[in-house]
Amino acid sequence: MKSLATQLSDHLAAHLDVLRIRDNQYAIDIEGGRIEPGALNVTTQGFHAADYHYTAVLTIERLPAASLQLLLLLVLLWLTEHDTLRDRYRLPWPSVDVMDAGDHMQDVVLEIAMVDPFYLGEDPAGPLEIDGTRYAVDAFELVAATGGDVQGGTL
Repeated sequence: MKSLATQLSDHLAAHLDVLRIRDNQYAIDIEGGRIEPGALNVTTQGFHAADYHYTAVLTIERLPAASLQLLLLLVLLWLTEHDTLRDRYRLPWPSVDVMDAGDHMQDVVLEIAMVDPFYLGEDPAGPLEIDGTRYAVDAFELVAATGGDVQGGTL
């Protein structure tokens, strides 16, 4: 299962051309985080073992000023449609920091509070045992920058 941060990154990557930026001008990373017990019940997704709370930090360097409104709406509307836990956990909406980069360009940083539930799948050979039932961890992808040039430094 892909994290919400990875899903949002994929969504924005599909819109780089209309934002008028290249893929090396943006990055999304996870900052901070905490893990809390989930509902500890079996759902259609599996055993809800935990919730991972974190901040996704989206950084875009040299975004054309005319693209700022589109970027913010792409993020907000995606969250409205795809972040189904936002209301339940009363997560704040993204904070936005915009810095003038000259030549009608802006450097933009969005901080987005997110929660990803962790589910376990029943597996007789699984490493985790809860109330006599063995479970394996369902694959879960956390986002991590692997390269790029954002905010003047190399990732």
